[in-house]
Amino acid sequence: MRQFEVIIPVRNGGQALRNSIESILSSAAVDRILLTISDNFSTDGSPWKEWLKNFPADQWRLISPPEPLGRVEHWTWAFGQAQLPWIKTLMTGDRVEDAFWPWVEKAIGEFPQAGIFFSESYTIDPTSAHPQTKGQAPAVQAPTALYDYQMFTEETMRGINRIGALSRALFRADILRQALPFEPEYPWTADVRLCSRCLRQAPAVYTEAPFVCLDRSIARLSTSWSAVRRGFREEWDFAAEQATLARAPRLHAFASRCRVIGSKMVFVIGRKVLPRRLRGFLTTVSGLHRSGSPSS
Repeated sequence: MRQFEVIIPVRNGGQALRNSIESILSSAAVDRILLTISDNFSTDGSPWKEWLKNFPADQWRLISPPEPLGRVEHWTWAFGQAQLPWIKTLMTGDRVEDAFWPWVEKAIGEFPQAGIFFSESYTIDPTSAHPQTKGQAPAVQAPTALYDYQMFTEETMRGINRIGALSRALFRADILRQALPFEPEYPWTADVRLCSRCLRQAPAVYTEAPFVCLDRSIARLSTSWSAVRRGFREEWDFAAEQATLARAPRLHAFASRCRVIGSKMVFVIGRKVLPRRLRGFLTTVSGLHRSGSPSS
């Protein structure tokens, strides 16, 4: 009986979406998964639709909003169409390791109160100094622990987003529905704000196993300097809101945000302007290319 629904919002997914489809519909747990692809009026001919025909029709479905939507508005619409009790959000190009499914089934039994289950990830980024950055093979026996709203607040007031990319998370459908919609006025932090609303309802469960591959060959948001600057401003403002909620000492919270967000600014700006050899040094000394490093 299927209980997991993987929903991928897409616009012009190309070959990258085919990789996502393969990771889901070739999974050993495919009999427990429904793949839903929400096509937001793609204009590239959607070549992946032919690839879908290689799989039984009862394993997947295609949906589409009534009109073209913005990126964040499409997330709200697509995830709101879920039919099954558990929703695995996935972005175009990202992939799920087979080991994720037995881990999460076991974790749901151990932590029935949880509303989100999320894992670590590894990253493929052809523009980085370490393009293929898969670390050790995912391990089901990796530590699993509860992660509650207090822990989330303490980390986000310092500019740290442990849950990270939505592709790393599985949501309980009733929890996600109550947390929707995403807020389009916050394009850079819409995901972490949604997670905040989810965690107010129920705790999350976390494993350090890198069960998800994040494909960073696809531009998720504009990489113009003005857009990146807005992203840092959003992160700073959200961290400040969380510090207020936690009633943290102002000077301590301010210094923590400076350290985390300032380091991220140096890293992002460095990758845009430095020669490749120096970018390689930057990623090596930062450790951000290694499996198991925090995603923010």
